[in-house]
Amino acid sequence: MDFNTQTGCIEYQNEKYVYTDGAESSIERVCVSDFYPFINVYNLNDVDFDNDLAGSCYEFIYKKDISCGDGCKSKGDHWINWNVNYPGAKVDSMDYIRGATEDGCPVYLDKPDNCSFLIFSPSCSAPTGEWQAWKIPRAGECEMTPGEDGRYKVLTLDDCGCPKECKLPVMPTGMAALNYQRDSVPDDPDFPWYYGCYNDKINLHLAENAPNYFGKYDLKVTVNYGIQAIKSDGYNFNYNWRSIVVPAIEGESRRTDMEGSILQNWAAVGQFTQPVFQLPWGSTSLRGSFTFIVPKGKEAYLHHEYRIRTTDSFPNYKFNATYDGRRVPDSEATLNAALWPASRLNALQVLIEPTFGSTDFDPVKDEYRSQLDSPVDDIPQPY
Repeated sequence: MDFNTQTGCIEYQNEKYVYTDGAESSIERVCVSDFYPFINVYNLNDVDFDNDLAGSCYEFIYKKDISCGDGCKSKGDHWINWNVNYPGAKVDSMDYIRGATEDGCPVYLDKPDNCSFLIFSPSCSAPTGEWQAWKIPRAGECEMTPGEDGRYKVLTLDDCGCPKECKLPVMPTGMAALNYQRDSVPDDPDFPWYYGCYNDKINLHLAENAPNYFGKYDLKVTVNYGIQAIKSDGYNFNYNWRSIVVPAIEGESRRTDMEGSILQNWAAVGQFTQPVFQLPWGSTSLRGSFTFIVPKGKEAYLHHEYRIRTTDSFPNYKFNATYDGRRVPDSEATLNAALWPASRLNALQVLIEPTFGSTDFDPVKDEYRSQLDSPVDDIPQPY
């Protein structure tokens, strides 16, 4: 009996015999092809095969026994069948990512820098597509410029948390709302005049006039307005008037001492003569402006106090229960037809802008000075 190293067969020298076809021979052979169909992988001594491992596809992993040290060969070195169901196969993190080359050969992606992520062909000039670890570069001198449609390209998340590309306009739609809430036509009775002394609450309707931003941002509100006072021959006295307009937040106290816009003037025209006083329409007209911050989700209004004084009422206001706060009828809102001092807050513009801000009632400011600077012109005047 002998082993043929060329064929891998075991040969036995038997007595000489004749085949049925007449050929003669004296060697019996037992080759691998005769018995390997009866051998399974898990019958091999160095294979630890788990027949109960779930899944229909496996790969062999050679697992070394490292307990004996580096370069040590151990009886514990063995092959195992492995797939996604193998104990410990699923982890939250890993040191290396395994993939394949174009030829299908396995390769490992080297450890990237911190905060890198995997991206397919990050270079526009990449000749072939491949996965690479990529890191967002520092901006440096880079500055975004809008595209041809005037918008920036940005990434955001959809409802499922997946990134998607969107376009951010340079100036978002509805960034500011300019409302003309009261007209400015000088002799137009559409926005009425009111007699005497009164208080007026002017709602700004922020939720309706700035629906894109109300409830999402603090609102920066700029108010421009005019005060007109008229003098007619319906009464024979001149008067002084004072107007205070204060922004107010619903549910909060008014800060008249800090936020009030105060306008004051005389509604007077010389001496009274008979038979006609020839006084112009709108004896005085002044304009005021201020800006305030409205906290997110809150409404705001303007509080207006209008008062008049005369020489006979000083130092008190001149009240009149018949006229105070009463709307001037259209028939009396004409030249020299008013029966009592009348006024109106008109030409009201309200500019609403989204912001993130607050109001500071105690800012850093200069102290009072005992004496101001000498009146020297920076540029000498000719007269």
